[in-house]
Amino acid sequence: MPAADGLFIAIELALVFGGALAFGWWQLRDLDRERRASAQRQQQQPAAAQPAASDTALAAAPSQAVPPAGDTALVEPPCRSCTDPRVG
Repeated sequence: MPAADGLFIAIELALVFGGALAFGWWQLRDLDRERRASAQRQQQQPAAAQPAASDTALAAAPSQAVPPAGDTALVEPPCRSCTDPRVG
């Protein structure tokens, strides 16, 4: 029986680590495809569609960028002590 247990463990390890390696390879392959597609889309866009220098400055400093109107997902609700007069 000990030989069968060792064989079972070896097969299980091969399946687990082989699956993890296959998943990692698949993800890297998908990322490479996405990067190539993105580069190809950027090359096909006309030069007028490229962002202006002021747009890239805002993108470089996201803490200073203003969220678009109506987008409440990025706005924190006011704290209770700021809005409730009963709280100190």
